[in-house]
Amino acid sequence: MNFPRRSILILGLIGLLHLSSSATLAAEGATPPTGIREINAALKLTEREKQILATVRDGSKSVEENGFYMMMAKISAFPALGPEALRELDAPAVKNLTRDPDRYRYRPMRLNIRVFYVMKLSVEGKTISSNPYWPSEKPMWEIHGTGAEGPPSAAGPLIVYSAVPPPNLPEADAKRSDGRLAYQKGPRYVLAGIFYKYIEGLDTGDETTKQQRKYPVVLAWEMRKLSQGPIKGPANWILPGAIFLGLVLGVVVFVFLKRYIRRDKRRRDGLMFSHYRPLREAPARRERKKPARRERKSAPQDTGETDTQVDPDLIAAAAEYRPPGGSKEQPVNEKEGQ
Repeated sequence: MNFPRRSILILGLIGLLHLSSSATLAAEGATPPTGIREINAALKLTEREKQILATVRDGSKSVEENGFYMMMAKISAFPALGPEALRELDAPAVKNLTRDPDRYRYRPMRLNIRVFYVMKLSVEGKTISSNPYWPSEKPMWEIHGTGAEGPPSAAGPLIVYSAVPPPNLPEADAKRSDGRLAYQKGPRYVLAGIFYKYIEGLDTGDETTKQQRKYPVVLAWEMRKLSQGPIKGPANWILPGAIFLGLVLGVVVFVFLKRYIRRDKRRRDGLMFSHYRPLREAPARRERKKPARRERKSAPQDTGETDTQVDPDLIAAAAEYRPPGGSKEQPVNEKEGQ
């Protein structure tokens, strides 16, 4: 059964698109876990919340505002997801939070971080202000750190406000004058939180070189200790693997179609020439010769008259010819006959 070349190409492209879409759905996960669905539903802002958050601005010097306390109270009620569900969360690079803040704002995410400074905040300790959106008796923790992937200088700094303390913190290496506990080795944690905004301020990590930096502010409701390296989610390997698989399948389909079309063309050309008979005249040539044959059949009959000249010697010999037993005929004189 022969298929047109265009139909084969269309069928191949449809199959490739189907495989790519199936791989993408498998990579992204068509149905998120129950905890993530609940969190996504809870993060849908009401009109009142949108009005409060409308005053939030990137690049400010502080987070002391109603929107900050309101979102902290919202995320503090979220359930703990656990390691398996954490893998399903988006895991952007820390630097991308300041490069494209609107893309990640108020979206649940997973971050692997190194912790260098931790400070407990409370209204009683006068480290945070009293606010109607946050219970006065409830503390929160301010964490300064960097991303856990790569060296700290390249991962980018960030500030985390957590509703829960970092579990299993080692003994602090030092305590600063402002009350922050310092950890030189930077223990690693994985957190579940949302990006709130970024603030600008001087980098006070090194007293000798201070520079202005952008600090992404992340509000966390869950933190877990990383004992065997950062948690790798599906997006870290399945999506690139699916893209690579799609490219390989595309090349295989292209080569297959190219060879099939070339082989089919050769087969069709072979069938066409297998019916060729070099001794048989083509119909067009036979039709051109038919009128010539009819002309020969309708040619006039020979009447005996010819314009061909006769040899004079032959004429003289015929005149002198004497039949056997006869005599030479004398020419008749026209005058005597008269």
